[in-house]
Amino acid sequence: MTEFKMDKEEIKQAAIEFKKALINWKSREKIEKVAKIHRPEWTEDDIKKSIEFNTRMIKPVIEAFEPIYRLAIRGDIDEPFMLSSYMTSKVGRVLGDELSWPEVQDPYYRIIDSLKGGLNTSEMWETPFYKNQKLPEHYDQAVKEIVAEGWTHNSTL
Repeated sequence: MTEFKMDKEEIKQAAIEFKKALINWKSREKIEKVAKIHRPEWTEDDIKKSIEFNTRMIKPVIEAFEPIYRLAIRGDIDEPFMLSSYMTSKVGRVLGDELSWPEVQDPYYRIIDSLKGGLNTSEMWETPFYKNQKLPEHYDQAVKEIVAEGWTHNSTL
């Protein structure tokens, strides 16, 4: 197997950037900015409806990512992890379809790459981490924390 090296600081920064991008996607500021350009006729009610719609779309993505985010922040991801497969299994094609804008996609690809431990995609596919769909070691604990805090999470526990 090709050797990997987990750059924990890069993983942490990429996780922060991706989560910020998700949160900003549904922010009032972003929605108002887009509405001024593309929907200048929108009323306050239209903006509120858009915020609600975008929040519903983003919420499952944030919830699915949260255990990975927490592990990344703590530096608790020690082996390569195929985030794109994981996220697709949790939220379907949302990240590839509805959220395929540079504001979200660029940070998403950054965290995907950082979690591969320096392996390219072909090398990653040949690892037991990918073949066995291995989750990070402390994943179950992170999910338990999230559930205890009242979050929703589609875990395999």
